[in-house]
Parts: sequence; structure tokens; C-alpha cells
Amino acid sequence: VDNPPRSLSESRDQEDQADIWAVKRLPRLRYDPSFAFAFFGHAMLTGGGTLEDEKHSTHPLGGRRVLHVLDTVIPTLADPSDQRRVREMRDQVAAMVP
Repeated sequence: VDNPPRSLSESRDQEDQADIWAVKRLPRLRYDPSFAFAFFGHAMLTGGGTLEDEKHSTHPLGGRRVLHVLDTVIPTLADPSDQRRVREMRDQVAAMVP
């Protein structure tokens, strides 16, 4: 790694940006963003742990990570139908996050 993160906070910022970068590219690839729901479900199921665990992790807990990515990406989508589909996905995820 050329520029390793100097702190947990910096590492979290880098991981956030990587998540957002990936999700924003989906519509450009003509990839229906609603298919990402399977990935998000996996992240929610395997990205668990406790709030104490989250303090030491580069990512928030799975469900919170997913919501953060979706909340960041939705306003950047140019196509209204993509925005609608991703908002619907976000609402489904939010219903599962305590």
C-alpha cells in the first residue's frame, strides 16, 4: 500500500469513499441498482457485531453502512428512475435496521 491510513478515522473515510465510488458506477454500467440489494443483504448479515466492535472497525455495522452509502448516492443519480429504485431499496433496508 503506497499511502496507508494513519488513523482509524482516515481508514473509515477511505472505506466510505470506496463504497460510494462502487455504488455510483452501477448505473453507468447499465446495472440495475436494485440488484445490489443482495450484496447489501449480505453486508447486513455478515457485517454485524456489537456497537463496541464498531468502534474499532473501519466500517460501521452492516445495516448502517448500507444506509449511509444509499443516502450518499441517491442525490447523485441523474436518472429519476434510478433514484426511485434506489430509494425503494433504501426504504426496504431501513425497515430491517433497528
